[in-house]
Amino acid sequence: MNASSFAFAAALLLPFFASAQTLVAVPAAQELVGSYPATAAARPASAGSVRYFGVVTSQDARHEQFGQLQRAFETFRPTLVVIEKPDLGTAETEATTIATKGVPGYTRLLAQRHQVPTERLDNPDAEYAYLRTKVDAEQLKLYYLLREAHRFQQANTAPPAASGRMRPPHISAPRRPWRSTPAARLPTRLMPPSASSASSTCIASSPPAPPPASASWW
Repeated sequence: MNASSFAFAAALLLPFFASAQTLVAVPAAQELVGSYPATAAARPASAGSVRYFGVVTSQDARHEQFGQLQRAFETFRPTLVVIEKPDLGTAETEATTIATKGVPGYTRLLAQRHQVPTERLDNPDAEYAYLRTKVDAEQLKLYYLLREAHRFQQANTAPPAASGRMRPPHISAPRRPWRSTPAARLPTRLMPPSASSASSTCIASSPPAPPPASASWW
């Protein structure tokens, strides 16, 4: 599961001053757990209650959260379902809906089966109107582009390997190692002229020790 995946948290029953039972399927449930104890007992509400259901981004019908979400509908019996993400519709079957629409689509499918109305949690129009008062249009356009690119990268990038960062490949032409046979040509180096002689002296150096059998020289 990559870093952008939604964290599944224990569902909470909180007092909600409304005339209905409200089920809220939300991502980033870690924030909810941080605000309220995950083991908080249900408290009676005079007018109604709201239940937050944290979900993990998944399009795998075998994920356990889909069965938990179905049981939440049967147990909680909501009269209103609030979902983050736009309404992309549903498919004919549960498996196809999960594979093509993800958690939001499956939640809407369950709401249709239980004849429960749905509403969208986030308001993109209000978000854009607010951000437009803070930055200009070009910067805002870049912000949305980079945000969606980052979400796409997180959703489609595998986690890094356990060996750490990958190093770029190094390509180098192989060089012939020095051999310790007498017939091999030995490298030479020029020595600076001494005070008593104006000519350069050519001195042959000793051959290096042969490398171990498992080593390769480049």
